[in-house]
Amino acid sequence: MRLVILDLDGVIVKIKSSWEYMHSYFGSSQNEVYNIYSRLYSSGRISYLEWMKADIEHLLRSVGRPIYRRDLDDAFSRVEFYDHSFEILDLVRRRGARAAIVSGGVNLMASRAARELGIRYVLSNILIFDEDERLQPGGIPQVEPLKKGYVVRKLLRSLGIEPSRAMFIGDSHWDYPAFHEVGSPVLFSDSGDDPEQLDPRVYIARDPGDLVRAVSKFLSQ
Repeated sequence: MRLVILDLDGVIVKIKSSWEYMHSYFGSSQNEVYNIYSRLYSSGRISYLEWMKADIEHLLRSVGRPIYRRDLDDAFSRVEFYDHSFEILDLVRRRGARAAIVSGGVNLMASRAARELGIRYVLSNILIFDEDERLQPGGIPQVEPLKKGYVVRKLLRSLGIEPSRAMFIGDSHWDYPAFHEVGSPVLFSDSGDDPEQLDPRVYIARDPGDLVRAVSKFLSQ
């Protein structure tokens, strides 16, 4: 059995960050809190849960009113999918393989993607709500950005799949740890520049057609 693991934002859906999208949808800006807390988290001075809490607190302060789960469901229902997402999942099904989502993004967006694409295995960061369905600061960090490799490794072990029979598709430096855990790492990037500090085994897909061909080749091996 082969497994194709996909990042969510920038790979499956046409937003670079479901966290940033959540802010912009409600008229907030994530820039300030992201710049501060990403540095604190990357340097080990705070946990990812603390970053999640600060991010949502900033969002709620900026909006100035409660945000309900139905509001977020409506927000994420408007996000568009890349056409290549459906092509890749069609290939996976026809070749008898499996697919999974491993994303540092928001679980509401990841769950919608899994439903629409028919993906069984989904790991992302879970938002929490009170008894009245109002968004609360914090959450359940299932996929920490710096520990995405650990999450992928744990997923492969749970499914009994060898790393050599797994592909991971990502689009940013947060995906680099996951690239080390699979036999076929792919960076989906149309920037034209080769990223620095990238594992030489990583294949860089420059456009959707290139990405679909890479998946097809992997599944045919």
